[in-house]
Amino acid sequence: MEPVSFAQLPFIAKFATMGTYFLGWVCFAEFVIDRHGLDRFLPFYRVGNICPYEGLVVALLALLWWQLHRAG
Repeated sequence: MEPVSFAQLPFIAKFATMGTYFLGWVCFAEFVIDRHGLDRFLPFYRVGNICPYEGLVVALLALLWWQLHRAG
């Protein structure tokens, strides 16, 4: 069997992969940042609400998607 590149995957597999990484960020924010009070060190962070950091994570994942799709 040969390895399959990211570009060869169906759209739903690509979307699920990026969604998993985003949910990883959400879990990290919930279980580490919110529960340990680290939000006081992050400007513009809002506990339990959408903040600029989610937008940054989505932008980084979109960049990663584009790079992986181009490389395949």
